Amino acid sequence: MTSSTRAAAGSSATEPSKSVIQTALASVLVLLAGGVGLLLGMPTLFPSLGPTAFVQVETPEQPAARSWNVLAGHLCGAVAGYLAVALTGAGAMPSVLATAELSAQRVAAAVLAIALTMLATALLRANHPPAAATTLLVALGGFAQFPSGPEALAIGVVVIAVAGELARRVVLPADAPADARDLKTKKKLETRKIKKKELIKKKN
Repeated sequence: MTSSTRAAAGSSATEPSKSVIQTALASVLVLLAGGVGLLLGMPTLFPSLGPTAFVQVETPEQPAARSWNVLAGHLCGAVAGYLAVALTGAGAMPSVLATAELSAQRVAAAVLAIALTMLATALLRANHPPAAATTLLVALGGFAQFPSGPEALAIGVVVIAVAGELARRVVLPADAPADARDLKTKKKLETRKIKKKELIKKKN
């Protein structure tokens, strides 16, 4: 068996264990967000934190998994959602999630919230797709109004951002910088990997 074959076999053998670690870490992140909520008596665990935990441990090298993107992304989504509700008057309408009734005001709030979230995260270089779910939850009435709703949301985001950053670094590839944030860095990593493969081939 050649060294390259052994390396490939070793890589495939580590995949199941990596998946187990990623699954455990994502579960712990959700548990932490929920546990804090139970201690405080607040709904600090909400649907959009699930995709965030997934991104943090499944694709840790991606900019969207960074703590800045998580924190700024979700908070932009929350602010955009509440602002959209205020501007469209959707706060006077029943929560879509509680009543399963969709009103024109809630639809308008959802559209405006998504647009504002995308603009804000682009300006802040804080792309984080799960934030779109957060802003929709707010726009559709998934969170209470001030101050309890925003407070619970913010606490949940901070918990997942801080704990998720630690989890992300556990599964981050050895050759990927923890602060990778842009396409240039990604290209450098890809070039480095290609050069490593070429060196291995020459040695074999």
